[in-house]
Amino acid sequence: MSVLGALFSGVSGLGAESQALSVISDNIANSNTTAFKASVANFSTLVTATNISTGGFQPGGVVAHSATQIAQQGLLQSTSSNTDLAISGGGFFVVNNTANDTGAFTFTRAGGFIVDANGDLKNGDGFFLQGQKLTPNEAAAIAAGNTNQLTATALNNLQTINVNGLSGSAKATQNITLAANLPASDTAASTNPALGGNPRTMTVPVFDSQGTEHDLTLSFSRVPSIPAIQTFTLGGTGLTAGHPVQFTLNGQTFNTAPLAGNTTAAVVSAINTTLQANNITTITAAAPTGTTITFTDSTGTALNASDSIAEIIPTFAGPAATQAGSAGPPVVPTIDTFTLSAGALTAGDVFNFSVNGVALSTGAIAGSPPTMATLAGAMQAAVNAAKGANPSLANITIGSGANTITVTDTGGAALNPAPTLADANVPTFSAPANTQAGTTNANIWTASASIAGGILAPLGSNNTVIFNPDGTINAGTTLTQLTVQSWTGGGAAPGQVLNLNLGTANQPNGLTQFGSAFAVSEVNQDGLHFGNFTGVTIDQNGIVTANFDNGLKQAIYLIPIATFPNPNALAAQSGNVYLQTNDSGSFLLRQAGEGAAGQIAPSSLENSTVDIAQEFSNLIITQRAYEANTKIITTADEMLQSLLQAKQ
Repeated sequence: MSVLGALFSGVSGLGAESQALSVISDNIANSNTTAFKASVANFSTLVTATNISTGGFQPGGVVAHSATQIAQQGLLQSTSSNTDLAISGGGFFVVNNTANDTGAFTFTRAGGFIVDANGDLKNGDGFFLQGQKLTPNEAAAIAAGNTNQLTATALNNLQTINVNGLSGSAKATQNITLAANLPASDTAASTNPALGGNPRTMTVPVFDSQGTEHDLTLSFSRVPSIPAIQTFTLGGTGLTAGHPVQFTLNGQTFNTAPLAGNTTAAVVSAINTTLQANNITTITAAAPTGTTITFTDSTGTALNASDSIAEIIPTFAGPAATQAGSAGPPVVPTIDTFTLSAGALTAGDVFNFSVNGVALSTGAIAGSPPTMATLAGAMQAAVNAAKGANPSLANITIGSGANTITVTDTGGAALNPAPTLADANVPTFSAPANTQAGTTNANIWTASASIAGGILAPLGSNNTVIFNPDGTINAGTTLTQLTVQSWTGGGAAPGQVLNLNLGTANQPNGLTQFGSAFAVSEVNQDGLHFGNFTGVTIDQNGIVTANFDNGLKQAIYLIPIATFPNPNALAAQSGNVYLQTNDSGSFLLRQAGEGAAGQIAPSSLENSTVDIAQEFSNLIITQRAYEANTKIITTADEMLQSLLQAKQ
């Protein structure tokens, strides 16, 4: 029986090697099949019963089993087709053999899909790709960056991906972003039309709900400051030409040159000359009436309530009793002295004085300039003229020093009451009254807007652009939105709101007010004209996006990835697809990249896992093994022939 057993062992070897050859040939035949998974032939022994006690041996045989490594990853190769897909990692595409999903759902990694005549995504084996159709809310969430929108858990939640019927669409403008520099050197006079200026203007294309383009024009004008004005009212006994004026402005004190006249206009002229000499250009003086003087700050900055104006008049301190008199004998003259403490004598000055209670006046004194002696002479003349009617003046004489005036009674009589001496003209100016509160608008602009083919709602107070001192936009800017009340033709939706993004508060972006030229660096808006469908793209998250020639993109489907606990136990079917089995476990639909699901590689195909070199090696080995098994059969046959010949 051992010869026959050897014969049967050889026969089983031939069968096993034939099976291995079938596996190898199938692998080689599918070496270029997309996502084909190579199989291997595994050999196992066939053992017959053996009597160990007798030491006998009964030959058995061999049997071959094939196994497919379905979970093995194939190399990915790039293609030029947007609808070619591969999976980098675990998982399978879900497909159906009918476009209306009435056929069997199967699973594949062969992602060579094309759009057929009906707009369905179908691979070369006739299987239709399944996906979750996205709702408008899910599509909006994806557009906002939230791509995790898979809700399908069962195969009947999926449908064949179809791109037919995707008509063109338009998008109304909702958001406008502007970046431009409004020169810091611009003035209200140069940019404000009300003052004869030309505003800074920029044009933005916007689209209505029907995709019609309209030109939106925005104009920016610098707001003029409201000057701050304070008023002084003249009182007292009048001004004197030749006297200077002292004035205090915002805490700083100035002295003018001598007045050229005795009017408020002369005071204003002297003050303005002094301001200009001190490079103060934003504040000016004026004399709107003969009795008032105003300070005006053109920047609108509030003027100090402690400001003042005063004429500098010659002022005498005293009298001081510098010598007590006596009627004698001997006679000692009585002397009182006045000292010039402020101001200076000026031609035309008139002084009032009194001696022993008699009121006197000098009249206008002369000189270029007058001296103390001049004043003393004028006073003496007045005393002499009054002596006849006033015996108390009989012994009175007026003298002078470098800056003093003396009154002397040569008879030694007391001067009673004490003499007086003062300028006859003592003008006074009231404390300043704020007659106009100023407003500082140096960094404020107003905007106006118009749109071709439409009517904008009035901006009202929401038209200001405010800048910080550093040129960045201020959070107080009110120009944030425009509303198109209606379109003049075409029937586009009214009430279209245009949100304006003029930059981030306190940041040097958007609108700025720097010391450079006017320049528009960015004009962006999110509206689109009508667009036609141009095709689809699929990203690594499995999102199928419809593309239009106006740049609009719209997510329409989400391709899930099916994973299995044991993918190697799936049942292979014709067309490079697989069916779920008890051993493979139940599928789980996942979004690409989630858990065990791999990422989708767009414009790529997965190559076959067949290694041609290895298969050729296996082919040689199988051939040699097959030849060896035939040798067993021929040897056993010869032994049987010898046995038969022994009988003869």
